[in-house]
Amino acid sequence: MRAEIEKIVQEQRLQDARRDFEIERREEDRVFDNEKWVDDNRKFIIENRLRKDNTIKKITSGGYNPATGFVVHWDYTLGLPRRTNYSQVVFGVYNGQNVIY
Repeated sequence: MRAEIEKIVQEQRLQDARRDFEIERREEDRVFDNEKWVDDNRKFIIENRLRKDNTIKKITSGGYNPATGFVVHWDYTLGLPRRTNYSQVVFGVYNGQNVIY
């Protein structure tokens, strides 16, 4: 009888330890996801500033030159948080400031 009671007590302690571990792990995952999202947004802002500066320089430098070609910018989705349910792909074709497609 005493062994059964000890077994039940040990199982309850194990369940409590597992529950505490899972709660701590979820909190760490949430903090990590939030920090990654903030870092990715900072990178996106910096990238857009650099791209804007680069575009302004090319527009003022004389426009399209068949000998040098044109620039294609590729963006991709990477490292979305687990709670993201969907992602949207948006594209456009521009001629200077005019939208072609």
